[in-house]
Amino acid sequence: MLDELSDTGLRPAVLVADTGYGADADFRHVLEDRFLAYVLHAKGEMTAHAESAEPHRPPYGGLGPRPLPRYRTRPFALREHVLAAARRAGQSVTWRKGSKSAMSSHFVLLRVRLAGRRPKPADDGTIPLSWLTAQWPEDEAEPVGIGSRTCPPTSLPRTWSGWRSHAGGSNTTTAS
Repeated sequence: MLDELSDTGLRPAVLVADTGYGADADFRHVLEDRFLAYVLHAKGEMTAHAESAEPHRPPYGGLGPRPLPRYRTRPFALREHVLAAARRAGQSVTWRKGSKSAMSSHFVLLRVRLAGRRPKPADDGTIPLSWLTAQWPEDEAEPVGIGSRTCPPTSLPRTWSGWRSHAGGSNTTTAS
């Protein structure tokens, strides 16, 4: 479908998909290769390295191929990253007024390096950063929804999401 859309000269502003696509590393790589922004629902069991993780390149022994860079830290489940950041790392978001009241929730936004079996590192071994988005309502003990995305929260259309002032301003953001 993406090829057919591209053939007509169109491209989605942001591609949104469910967990089946979000867990598929090959699908994410295709989107990244085409420079398509995405928001994908993800399983909390998927793993990622922290934003600060750095790859290590073992010294070359002189025989055979040069060793590939690798991360020395263990990747953690996306759910564990969100729990470690805690609710205070998030913000309340109101995205539109519903028939009974405003529709809002609490979201935690983190930068991570998605790991798994098929990460796509750069030549220096660095896995690119992705946004980890988790919905964590006020009345819940744990996050209820986790997703990964390439586009920063401030780049989403105003009518689609309320994450307009992630980089500063009020803790409650409103979009119409």
